[in-house]
Amino acid sequence: MAIIVDKEKKRADIACSCKELLLKSGFNSITISKITKTAGISKGSFYDYFENKEDLVFEILSHLMQDYNKKLKERIDNQNCTINKIKELKSFFYKDEYKELRSIYKQFAAISLIERDEHIAKFQRKNHQFYKDWLDTLIQEGISKGELKQEASLITEGLFAAIKGFYISFTVMNKESDLEKEIGIYLDNLFKLLKVNK
Repeated sequence: MAIIVDKEKKRADIACSCKELLLKSGFNSITISKITKTAGISKGSFYDYFENKEDLVFEILSHLMQDYNKKLKERIDNQNCTINKIKELKSFFYKDEYKELRSIYKQFAAISLIERDEHIAKFQRKNHQFYKDWLDTLIQEGISKGELKQEASLITEGLFAAIKGFYISFTVMNKESDLEKEIGIYLDNLFKLLKVNK
């Protein structure tokens, strides 16, 4: 009797087994040979589950982000006011506990900028939309609770881009230690303008 393989689980298992390799060596230094050795599979088996090493990075990043999103939702749900919920949503860019995920995200972002691949662009658009929708929801809740002015609903795309811009700019300048403070100042001042005066 033939053994039935759960292809999605096997794909996830291979990716998870290569996470440390990616973190330690970096995307440019890993090869299919290193990946197959680490995962304990043949080169042919690798291509049964992945198109290329970029596809493996997508899988690793997807699994890390699923775990991150669960923890993040709990943290957001424990906040009372909208500004703190939004700060928590943006904490990915500076909290130490997300350092591993950020390291892989940086490598993925570099691939995205260099490779003009539709598969990569689709993955980026999907993730961008997910977090933008989450931010939209938080802002709408703040408006509904009377914390924010109606105009706050117009800033979601710009706010999302600004926080990413802070991250890229401060990372390039090796000033990541200042990031939490600067994002906090930016958000506090922005939301002073958008806060409902009671």
